Amino acid sequence: MSASTDTPLPRRSDEMTWELLRDEWDLLLAVGTGPTGLETLVRRVETSAESLSPRLELLTRYGLLKKDPGGWCLVTAVYERREAMSSYVRELVLDRVGASATPPLELAILTGDGEAAGLKQLHLTADETVLKEVVGIASAPEPDDAANFVVVFAATTLPVSPTDSRLQCALGALRGAALQRAQGQADGLARMWVAEMRVSPDVAFLIGERLADFVDTQETTSFGGTLVTAVWPVSGSSRREVQN
Repeated sequence: MSASTDTPLPRRSDEMTWELLRDEWDLLLAVGTGPTGLETLVRRVETSAESLSPRLELLTRYGLLKKDPGGWCLVTAVYERREAMSSYVRELVLDRVGASATPPLELAILTGDGEAAGLKQLHLTADETVLKEVVGIASAPEPDDAANFVVVFAATTLPVSPTDSRLQCALGALRGAALQRAQGQADGLARMWVAEMRVSPDVAFLIGERLADFVDTQETTSFGGTLVTAVWPVSGSSRREVQN
């Protein structure tokens, strides 16, 4: 959904932008890096041109899309939300992952017993390396076998209940990170980086491997908390689930 860039991305946090981002998630995914024409969008979203046109105009007016000669493109930005972060994670991540009952393509978990402040440097390193790489990999033109995948990079300093299931441990860490951010307790420690991408399964596996490799390199890093990276295949309409 995003284009790789070496310059700082604009940050958007106004309420209207957030509502549009949430409600038109599937349409934004269908546009992708673009430019994507109206006929292609009609096929991808499975609706009429008449109903799509005003939605595209609204997204363009509020700066989530831009119109190029060949169609629409996403506007690269960082969309931030603190309030209702727990609801966001539940609706767009946890509910969809749970509904599909599909295991992640790749899941990496690392728990550190050092100082919590070490997470700040870990996040900075991730931003400059693996997360930038993931965005670049996902920004290739959408192939014919593209499917939806949720990519997660999350960290929390809240205790995660021990469990025999690595998946449940990971979901517990996601909830902890969302709770800390929603309550304003993050202070550069808790992290919730979530991206839904339309890429090929091969590219999704590659992204998962890059994230897992990053986690492996942090085993000798002193930090306190739990770090989780994962790539999940998802299906169904995120827009519909948010409205329910």
